[in-house]
Amino acid sequence: MESKRALIISFSGIGDAVLTEVLCENLKQMFPEITVDMVVKDNSFPLFLNNSAVDNVIPYFNNERKNYLEYIKKTWNVMKKKYDIILDVESTPRSELFSLFGKKADYRAGWYKVSKHKFLWMKVKRGFFYNNKIVRDNKESVTKNLTKFLDPLIKISSLENYKKTFDFKICITDEEKQEMRKIMKEAGIDFSKPVIMCAVNSVSNGKRWRKDYMTEVLKYILNNYDYQLLLFYTPNEKEYTVNLAEELQNDRVFYSIETKDVRDLAKLMANSDYYFGNEGGARHIAQAVELPGFAVFSPDASKKDWLVNNGNTDYDGIEARDILGDSVYSMSEHERYDVITPQEVIKRLEPKLLKLRKN
Repeated sequence: MESKRALIISFSGIGDAVLTEVLCENLKQMFPEITVDMVVKDNSFPLFLNNSAVDNVIPYFNNERKNYLEYIKKTWNVMKKKYDIILDVESTPRSELFSLFGKKADYRAGWYKVSKHKFLWMKVKRGFFYNNKIVRDNKESVTKNLTKFLDPLIKISSLENYKKTFDFKICITDEEKQEMRKIMKEAGIDFSKPVIMCAVNSVSNGKRWRKDYMTEVLKYILNNYDYQLLLFYTPNEKEYTVNLAEELQNDRVFYSIETKDVRDLAKLMANSDYYFGNEGGARHIAQAVELPGFAVFSPDASKKDWLVNNGNTDYDGIEARDILGDSVYSMSEHERYDVITPQEVIKRLEPKLLKLRKN
């Protein structure tokens, strides 16, 4: 039997792209001989290298995504490979070109969407070139919704007994891990003490927990535990992060290790013991390298949607609803964020900090 070839398209942010890897894991289990290719933004590209579930990673650079002619040209060339399965997780008019150019693929799936535009006063349903339109279930997590892309494929492939996995991963080699460990040691990190990766900032101000609250929790950790805090940042976040680090005034706070890309960040996490900070793409990277953690969820990022732990409490977090229940929905987003006080975080974080103590 000729082996299949699948293409997964994910042009979303880094965190979303990491979660999309769950489709690669499932496809490899469903069809052991399948070749799985991923199309991602160039900044996500390094995360999928050396991954046993991803055979080829195809990066789209900014000029290729923004220039329509360049985009069409590259997409046409990509689709010369003749895919059997196309999973368009992005599901935009542009990403649908993959299904147009690959319309001979037996299975072409995208999200069921209704266009914002109307034709003759009627709403237009998009996805003309998909032969399977996937309906989101708002009660389910992001990863469980992603694996719905596989449901029709499971049925037509007579794999009804297949049990899906909801795990996703980033593969860091032992050599990469040791190279980063050396850099961390040179920066002064002592691996006889726990190392906590701290996400004190966010690409969006709306997803960044209050600076004074974050500082209070980090000071509590430093004052009560002999742990080391490793703060990381993008170039745009450097000033904010350095200022916060200087407020902590402690030689167990490290913030001088710079990363050239997100794979370097994953290498740092692979050498750390815990993750604490804002919910976002960085936490997804942490979980993908099996780094336990605790995240503070912003009002527009619910635990139900984004905390994919499959019952594993090593991956945990807090949202306003944990404190006040459904009454938070009558509050503004700003008020909801303020409900998550340092005391509420410490109360839930403390048992996890105690588990970190090394003998």
